[in-house]
Amino acid sequence: MRKVAIIPTGNEIACGIVVDSDSPAILDRILEHFPACEFTRMPPCVDRLDTIIAAIMRCVHQAYSHIILIGGSGEGHCHQPEMSRDETHAAMIKVLDYYEKCDVFGPNGHRWCRIVAGRCGGALLFNVPGPYVEAVAAIEAALAILTGGNVSFRDLADACATAVCKHYPQASFCDE
Repeated sequence: MRKVAIIPTGNEIACGIVVDSDSPAILDRILEHFPACEFTRMPPCVDRLDTIIAAIMRCVHQAYSHIILIGGSGEGHCHQPEMSRDETHAAMIKVLDYYEKCDVFGPNGHRWCRIVAGRCGGALLFNVPGPYVEAVAAIEAALAILTGGNVSFRDLADACATAVCKHYPQASFCDE
């Protein structure tokens, strides 16, 4: 990793209702593994497809080698109508040249999150869920894959999903 951008997503983060504790934790983990990398935390994006796509493309055009999106990967709006639609994975899939994805499900069949990993131009993109414990688990798993060198998008998505599931024994994941 030489030049990393982190893009927090979610109306609650962008509006300042929830403090972004994930970005500093992710930065700490990245710098432990890649102390010489450049790092930028982009302004938080609201849960809108066009806004997230624009943020990703800005990072791609600024030649970031790795772009990590945080949050906006669940389906909470399906079960709580007052919640915004999560658009992170949909935005990623629209811009990625090639990708792999993996879904994490709760015991009731509700999708908790979708992990997507792929390439857009010269940048490797992947996302982590928004809840702190899940974001930290996913980034630690991703960094284990990334320090290994040759990165498989399938391995990256599966490792992140497996790490999230370890915190919830009743969870399961499905790679497509």
